Amino acid sequence: MQQFYLAMILALLVVPGIGSSAGAQAPASKASARVPATIVLSDRLPPGSRFVVKRSPASARRDVIVLAPDANEQELSAAIRALLTVRQREGDFPADAKTVRIRPTRSNPAARPAFPWIGRVLADVNRADRIEIPEVGSVRAVQIWLPKQDKPRPAQPNPRG
Repeated sequence: MQQFYLAMILALLVVPGIGSSAGAQAPASKASARVPATIVLSDRLPPGSRFVVKRSPASARRDVIVLAPDANEQELSAAIRALLTVRQREGDFPADAKTVRIRPTRSNPAARPAFPWIGRVLADVNRADRIEIPEVGSVRAVQIWLPKQDKPRPAQPNPRG
């Protein structure tokens, strides 16, 4: 199953440059096979956290991964896995505004290798221009596209028979 997710994510292109005119700020359609997430660097994290995931249904950027400025490939990969897990449980599009904090574990980092494309994303976000993101501040940011995680819901029976 992990190889399936890795293959899905590998097949997706990372889209740098949130400020481009390519529709990066347009809300994602539920019909789309991919859902955007914004990756930002900020030193405004809770003590002991290397990243948090901010979800907001009212924002153009519904999912924002806030990373420490010196984050590495393992930490960004863990943050993306956390977002994918939250999306599996709560849906691709947040119903409520919330901040998700994942506590660090002492597990072997080699057990969950970094995604192969993460180095490029980190390089892109480190070179990106600063933009203003509500509740985060003026930060360097890029947008990536991740596979949908919503599970198909069973058809509801017709109450009229």
